[in-house]
This record gives sequence, structure tokens and C-alpha cells, in this order.
Amino acid sequence: MAYIEKYTTQKGTLWRFQISYTDPATGKRLKKSKSGFRLQKEARIAAEELESQLLNGFIDSRMTFNQVYRQWFDNYKLTVKESTWTTTKRNFENHILPAFGNEIIGKITPAKCQLIVNEWFKKPLKNYKRFANNISGVFKYAVRLKIVKSNPIDAIIIPSNRRQMIKKSKKSMYYSRNELQKFLECLQESGTQQAYTFLGCLRLLVCVRVKYSHYSGETSIFLNTK
Repeated sequence: MAYIEKYTTQKGTLWRFQISYTDPATGKRLKKSKSGFRLQKEARIAAEELESQLLNGFIDSRMTFNQVYRQWFDNYKLTVKESTWTTTKRNFENHILPAFGNEIIGKITPAKCQLIVNEWFKKPLKNYKRFANNISGVFKYAVRLKIVKSNPIDAIIIPSNRRQMIKKSKKSMYYSRNELQKFLECLQESGTQQAYTFLGCLRLLVCVRVKYSHYSGETSIFLNTK
């Protein structure tokens, strides 16, 4: 039951209300109040709307993303292998919590999530989709506990990893001549049977291509190791 009262300010007589409730996530008794209503009726309607939310289990939670994450993670650890939850924990500590940890979870918007996921994509971080799924897991947990009403990750557009792979492939798919030479030298110096076998197969696969220039008549020789 809401407590409604009037109070006097320099602007005149106004109305306010206060409601006590139990936070379903923490079990703590909390109070919620709001003031500045010009009419008693306005204060009563606002109080009834908030009470309806509380009766349905939804709360105006002050919990941060980090606090909800810790509750979620304690339960998540019981459902996966140690190697899996260790990787997930590292993802949160290195990437997700620096972006969302101190935010009030109920105030995190789809626009904020979209911005962060796009930044991860552009860096580029190859596991940006996994990070988004991890965030979604925390929000799904919060929705089940009725800490928040919806999952903002459901509203965002996940960038295509094909575009990211194209950008990265131009830089990292092939060895340069110096890198290849260094790799072969290290392989030969290792002196293992596997190394000699690999080098022998590599020599068998080398094809010499002769390309004649239409302009100068010069001959170019290419080594194709594919």
C-alpha cells in the first residue's frame, strides 16, 4: 500500500508517495518514492502503476550489470565444463565488464549494446559474436528474475563475420617472402623427421611457371607452393 502525503514548497503545495517492497533479486527491503505531483490524484495514479509493476515482479532495480553477472556466473559454472567457464570469465573480465560493468542494468539500451558490438567488430576482435551471446545470457537471466523487462541484445544487428574475415584476410592469410624464409629456416633447424617430411613434400609441390610479358618480352618465374 502506497503512502501519499502533501508537502509545502516555495512553489506551493505538492503531493508525493512512498512504497516499500522486497527486491526479488536480493531479498532486501527497499523503498521507492516520487514527489512533485500537483494533484493528489496524479500521485495516486503513479503509485498504483508502480505497485502493479511490483506485484508482477518487475522492479526498478539499482543493480549494476556486474552484480547481475556475478549471480548469473555462479549458476552458469554449474552447467558447463571448467575450460568453458574459464574462457567465458576471461571474456567478461577483458572485454564485457569494462564496457558494461558499472552500468545500472535496467538502463542499458539496445543503442549502447549496438555501439559496443560494432566497436569490437571494427578492432577487429574475432570473438565479438561470442561476447554478444555472453551479454545476452546475463540479460536472459535478469529477465527470468524480473530484474529487467527485456533483453536489449535481441534488438541489435550483429555484424557479418564474412566482412570481418575479408578485411583480416588481406593482412594475415599469406606469409611475406621474409616470413616464409624464416619459417622454413626454423623448420629445417628443428631437425625432426616431421620437418624433413614436410620440406620434402613442399619441394615436390613447387611448380615453376613462366610468364611472358606482352610488353617487354621479359620472363618472370613464380614459385607456387599451393
